[in-house]
Parts: sequence; C-alpha cells; structure tokens
Amino acid sequence: MAITYKSLSVHNQPGHYNAIPETRIDGDESGFEFDQSGNTKVTLGTGLNKTDDTITTHEKAGTPISLSASGQILAAPGRIIGFYVNSTTSGTIRFSDALTATTPYLGAAITPAVGYHTYPAALATGGYATIGGTALDVTVFVVAN
Repeated sequence: MAITYKSLSVHNQPGHYNAIPETRIDGDESGFEFDQSGNTKVTLGTGLNKTDDTITTHEKAGTPISLSASGQILAAPGRIIGFYVNSTTSGTIRFSDALTATTPYLGAAITPAVGYHTYPAALATGGYATIGGTALDVTVFVVAN
C-alpha cells in the first residue's frame, strides 16, 4: 500500500504521517500528525465513564484536607482522589461515605505506609476519615461535585 504524505500549514508548522507516533521532548517543534487516512491525530485528557459510557475529564488535583485525628473530609457529595501519609506509628484510617464516623464505610481500616496512596472513591453524601492506632498524620485529597 502506498502512503501519501499530507501537509497542513498552520503558523508554518507542517503536518505529517508517522506509522509509529513520535516521542517529543522539551524544545521539539510541534506539528500536526495524521493517520493513514489523513485524519488529524488528537490526544484527549479524558477517559470513559463505565457507568454512563460517556467521556469525562479527570481532575488534575484535589483539595487537600490535613488530619491528625478523625474528622470530616467533605461536607457534600464528591470524590476522594487519594491520600498522603505524612507520618505514622501503626496508625489506621477508615473512610465513610457520611458526614460522621458511621456506615457506609468504604472498606476496612487501612494501615498505610508513609507516602502517597491512590484511593479513588465516590462519596454520595460526604466524607469522613476515622483515624485510629498510635499516630497518623495524613492529607486527604478530595473533589466536590
């Protein structure tokens, strides 16, 4: 099959076809890339929502909520993105989809290590973190709907 190279000039940046996508580094000139049919390749920062089968954007960051004792992390529906354990001595954490320390819990109590932990969870009501054990200093990242 013969491949026809197409060119599109926008601000003097030509387009081209690559069978294998290019890897760019800082300082590289950007240009348009096309597929074999001449369609412009576009990369979107989105993903499919398995419930609704729609395309939704993903948050780049959440609101940090620092805790060293049990407390509310969100007063309205939203999501937990993850949490960062600043320090711990056998501390535990347990999240609730509620405004207080009550059910429904989002799983069992966790004994996390120091560092960042991804914990994507939907909160229909709000969020509460119950901290137990010897000591735990944690920052939870949440997004309100």
